[in-house]
Amino acid sequence: MNILGIGPVLAVAGFLGACVIFYIENFFNCHFRLSGVPAEILFGAGVLLLVAGVVLWLVSILQIRRGFPQGKLLTCGAYSLCRNPLYAAFIIFIAPGIACVLDNLLLLLVAWIMYMAFVLLIKKEESFLLEKFGAEYEKYAKTVPLLLPDIYTMIFGAKRGEK
Repeated sequence: MNILGIGPVLAVAGFLGACVIFYIENFFNCHFRLSGVPAEILFGAGVLLLVAGVVLWLVSILQIRRGFPQGKLLTCGAYSLCRNPLYAAFIIFIAPGIACVLDNLLLLLVAWIMYMAFVLLIKKEESFLLEKFGAEYEKYAKTVPLLLPDIYTMIFGAKRGEK
């Protein structure tokens, strides 16, 4: 397993999904809007999602670039929020943020496509980490969510029940 993990496959899946979506919209000459939500609110929500996603992604990149060459299990910072913050940044924040900014309901499928690729491929990364770090990774995996960041920890800076 290298520093990129399953990231390139998720990126290709997301890109191909977006290409198919844009092709379908152009072929049928239609645009699937997120109706019922004022454009200003949708755009604002999209920008917030994008900012959160880019910050999570950048912090994760910086951490992995420092930690991976040392062969250490990353468990602090972004990696204390979820075990896969790089993937979470795109699946949960960036892809839906782009869908909101562009007011395109079908683009939400990109997040779903990336999530499905994640579900199918993450077992390989998890097995590698379990083999490499053993009990340390087992303990980490029991206390930190796989993909959905612990929002409480993001906001308050501590796990529930901690002071």
